[in-house]
Amino acid sequence: MAEAKEEPSGRQFVSIDFNKCIGCGFCEYICALEKEGFPDPLRSRIRVVRLNPWINVATICRFCEKAPCVTACPRNALKQSEKGGIISVDEAKCDKCAWCVPACQYGGIVLHPVQKVVSCDLCGGEPKCIDFCPEQALELVTNDKASQKMWSSAIENLPLKIDALSNMIKKRDWAELFSEAEKRNLRLEEKLEALKARGEEVKRAQNRPKAKSARDLNGLLQELKESGTIVVYSCPHCRGRLKASGDSNIKSLKYCQYCGREIEAKDLTEILKTALS
Repeated sequence: MAEAKEEPSGRQFVSIDFNKCIGCGFCEYICALEKEGFPDPLRSRIRVVRLNPWINVATICRFCEKAPCVTACPRNALKQSEKGGIISVDEAKCDKCAWCVPACQYGGIVLHPVQKVVSCDLCGGEPKCIDFCPEQALELVTNDKASQKMWSSAIENLPLKIDALSNMIKKRDWAELFSEAEKRNLRLEEKLEALKARGEEVKRAQNRPKAKSARDLNGLLQELKESGTIVVYSCPHCRGRLKASGDSNIKSLKYCQYCGREIEAKDLTEILKTALS
């Protein structure tokens, strides 16, 4: 799990060091894979912006206090959780007017090609974009001050980076340039293999046959109680790790403790059926 740079608090978000970012887009691929089951960057909650060959940045939700995107929505379709400030979208209310998109100064609200709008939910506290970044350009921070510190440091170091490269070119010192390029390619290949492996895991999970039992949710909870089994599962919205045991009830399982969104009874039923099969 990624660790925050500052003292832990209710608010955490992903920040980028653009001096390290090479614009590879791995963060977009893994985000879409985790959330959609397919690595399509257009479905990603994090977006890479390639300003020029020197500067690449990523835009993502910062879970602002009193988030402007929530206030901007004319249909009250966006809600913010008390814990962590996670933004959720009520698709029944959202008409895709996109007023929330320009309201966010960080580019954290994304128009989805199939759904309405989406935003980062931190993958239940373990952002996969951080784990899969080959250059370690993404970090989990807890406030704007920590993020601003990363940006200030990157801006200060940028001229030095440009001068160093310029001097190597003038001296025709190709060995160091090629050496660094080779190391970067190895890091990219390593993360690409990890991305492929994760894709296979997601595919197997999607193709796993569903339990055929006709047991209802109350009956399954009773089975948990009688067997003493503890079921660990992922929230279908944010992938946060949740638990169900004999002490659980439908009310306690109805909402995810991380993102605050409702988990439908049919989803809980299928989760418990599979675990108890």
